[in-house]
Amino acid sequence: MKGKRLTALTMGLALAVAGSTASMAAIFENGTPTVYIGYGAGGGTDTAVRPVVAEMANYLGESINCVNMEGANSAVACDYVLEQAHDGYSMFATGTGGFSSFPIYNYSESSWQDWISFHPYSGPAVVFANKDSGVMTMEELFNYLAEGNSFGIGAYGNGPHTQFEAICAAKGAAAPSYSVFGSCADAAVGCIAGDVVMVGAGSLSSVIDYLNGDMLTPIFVTCADPFEFTGTGVTTPSVTTEVEGTENIPNLNETWPIMIPRDTPQEIVDALVDALKECTKKTIRGNRMAFSA
Repeated sequence: MKGKRLTALTMGLALAVAGSTASMAAIFENGTPTVYIGYGAGGGTDTAVRPVVAEMANYLGESINCVNMEGANSAVACDYVLEQAHDGYSMFATGTGGFSSFPIYNYSESSWQDWISFHPYSGPAVVFANKDSGVMTMEELFNYLAEGNSFGIGAYGNGPHTQFEAICAAKGAAAPSYSVFGSCADAAVGCIAGDVVMVGAGSLSSVIDYLNGDMLTPIFVTCADPFEFTGTGVTTPSVTTEVEGTENIPNLNETWPIMIPRDTPQEIVDALVDALKECTKKTIRGNRMAFSA
């Protein structure tokens, strides 16, 4: 597994799609649709969603805006979209980890029942360290955290945070104190700078350039197989071989859905689903995508 490839989510199509749909030009004749991304630019959600939206715009011959609206683990964007007219012009993009944490942290009353969700990608996280920290292995990582050092994450409840909590539990270690940066990419930048934290975790898609550029030390990945970063000259191990009892950790890998309010008129839903399905064929050739009805 090399480069910037994300793992495709290979679930079945659960939402029936009409064989022919209404013209998108006719549906969006009164303005430009916008996807509100619940995290900052360069984060895991942002880097997963924008290529899909770009392909969808090309397929439709239609302009589609992407607007980053971070806050409260994407709840700010979620509630904003729900407050708009449910006419297809406003869509919401998030990470499944962050969205699922809403009831835990009381960020929003929204749940999956409010949405039709399209999940084009699933992707792992990577745990990394500042190059000057001296942390290179799992044991060194937990020794470092045991000294009271904090651990950088993009947001409470996002995929990397959820996975690291599960890893701590499997290892029998106390969860560390966290420094929260707003996005996985920001956590990586903070780790590189060494200003606040020296170790952290982020979605692989959002931090891979820093790792390929040998700006961070990768410690392990949360996919089932080891991963080769081009800038390090070494293969980074999977957590499944580093910590006993973590064989199910890859099942916690986050997806980044584009979401449509459930009560959007059916002809608009059909058109959007058709566009999402077609554009994903170009971004993940030979793989299937998932819809949640």
